[in-house]
Amino acid sequence: MFYCVYFFSTKDNNYWKKKGVLSLDSKCTFGVLLDTLLFRRTMADMVLDIYKQLEGEKFGGYVQFMTRVFAIRDPELINQVLIKDFTYFEDRGPPVEKSVELFSSSLNNLCGDEWRIARQKLTPMFSSGKLKMMFELIKECCSEAVLYLKDNKDDLEAKGFILRLIIKIIANAAFGLKVDVLHEEGAKTNKFFNASSKFFKPSVSLLFKFLIFVSFPKLRNLFKVKLMDDDVNQFFRNLIKDITKHRQETGTRRNDFLQIMLDQKKKEQTNLNNGITNVSFNDDEAEEPEDKELLEQLKYVDNISNNCSIPNETLRLHPILGALLRYCKKDYKIPGTDVVIEKGTMLNIPVLGLHKDPQYFPNPEKFNPDHFQNMEVIPKNVYMPFGYGPRICIAMRLAMLEMKIILVSLLSHYTIELSEKTKLPLKMFKISVFPGVDGGIWVKQIRN
Repeated sequence: MFYCVYFFSTKDNNYWKKKGVLSLDSKCTFGVLLDTLLFRRTMADMVLDIYKQLEGEKFGGYVQFMTRVFAIRDPELINQVLIKDFTYFEDRGPPVEKSVELFSSSLNNLCGDEWRIARQKLTPMFSSGKLKMMFELIKECCSEAVLYLKDNKDDLEAKGFILRLIIKIIANAAFGLKVDVLHEEGAKTNKFFNASSKFFKPSVSLLFKFLIFVSFPKLRNLFKVKLMDDDVNQFFRNLIKDITKHRQETGTRRNDFLQIMLDQKKKEQTNLNNGITNVSFNDDEAEEPEDKELLEQLKYVDNISNNCSIPNETLRLHPILGALLRYCKKDYKIPGTDVVIEKGTMLNIPVLGLHKDPQYFPNPEKFNPDHFQNMEVIPKNVYMPFGYGPRICIAMRLAMLEMKIILVSLLSHYTIELSEKTKLPLKMFKISVFPGVDGGIWVKQIRN
């Protein structure tokens, strides 16, 4: 049996060489993933290694457990496959079975027409008008964070604190919930925090499930791999159901995302009842009244952030995900070559490698906001912290707004300095899906 598994998982090791494509190390069953699976290096290190092995080439290939992967380094080819020939690579993987878990129906996991319809419906929820509605909810949470820091005299673990603040914002802006999670003791006993934070905590089991989910789609569907535990899935199902029922029975309304979704669903049902099936979901912004004062606040926050560039440079060095993965839906011939990417091949664009390439960002390992002093000199398709093309993160503007409000709120009251408790040089977790520092980043806040 083990011989059969080994045979079928390594039989394509010479696949790319036969095509005349540079073949990366695939000597074992798991290929380039082996060191990550054995916790010898981080996922970021793996992405950088792929990028470096492609030096001098526009693209290359490798095989990992029966999955053929085509990696691209050339910015022009990246633009070609993500923009001009998007229809060949519009999915992030084979369809996920929807009965598996709540998050299987998220925009990230939907494919083809299902994704297009969902994207069309969700896009208006992140319009300028809707972001205006979110502004006050986010600012309210940040004001509470400022008050918390006023009473806090101890050194603070930055990522833990920001995670608690982000989850507080999500609870408020998405579900209309007020949760007291800024204090660590309060966070430990809060069900919403515990369910939400599981996806961000370093975990061996989550790392394995994530790698299977994105790298081994056939195994993912065969064994119905779930990213989230059953109790987390059930918690959010019940939460949405209970809040929806309460609002429908009491007529309660809030300017949060759940309310926007409920209104959108009601609008769709009304249109269907009236025999209208071809609905435009992009016309609601004109219905919203302008709030001059709020727009000025947004403009003020934008100006501060654009002048310092503290968010763009951070995302360059530490993007949430170091690579973009796409699934080839039909045979595709690389322009100007005889190389054909066959249907079913996974596409890997090593974003972190592009972000740390000295030809685009001089002295790339150094944190230097001046890298973004002139955005016009940076090719559009080498800086992709939120993805690129039609499948760019739909919540990008919300994430940036949230980040800006947090920074302005905290830095207008405090000067943040690194604490002696932080271990230098920083070492990244090897068992984490997302970037994280082993031992944490400890800071001390000095009131301005």
